[in-house]
Parts: sequence; C-alpha cells; structure tokens
Amino acid sequence: MEGTFKVTFESVVEHKGHECAVIVADVNVTGKTEEGLTMKMEGKMTVHHSIEYCTGISMKMDGKFVMDGEINNGAGKMHMEGPMAM
Repeated sequence: MEGTFKVTFESVVEHKGHECAVIVADVNVTGKTEEGLTMKMEGKMTVHHSIEYCTGISMKMDGKFVMDGEINNGAGKMHMEGPMAM
C-alpha cells in the first residue's frame, strides 16, 4: 500500500455530551491484493475524539473504492467501483 493520509485538526465541538476535537483525514491510498488486483481507496474520514477521555467517540468515512485486474490466472477481467461508507 502507498498513498497519502493527511490529518487535520478542524475544531472543538460538543458531541454526544462530550467536548471533542474534530479530526479530519483525507485518504488516498492504492495497493495490490495477493492475487494481483489493483485497489484504490479515497475519501474523507471525520473523528470526534473526547478531550476528557482521550479516546474516539465516533468515526465516519465517506469515499470511493475501486478494484480491478485479471482474475483466475488471466481467464477474465474484473472491475468494481462504487461509493464507500464506514
């Protein structure tokens, strides 16, 4: 895997009754599976991190996922692409 993962402090807000730092990450990574398929994931991750308890309260990621390449030792090609949410 290689790519970028840029993390930025955005603000402090109250979230689910806790004072939280809002941490935003822009993700753009690519890699290959053991079978040689190319994978790419890009998106934005938002984390609410409790200042009092020093732990994440929530995490959300929205983005796009792409996987393609030859399958079954060259018997065919595969391409999957679509939105991704976590």
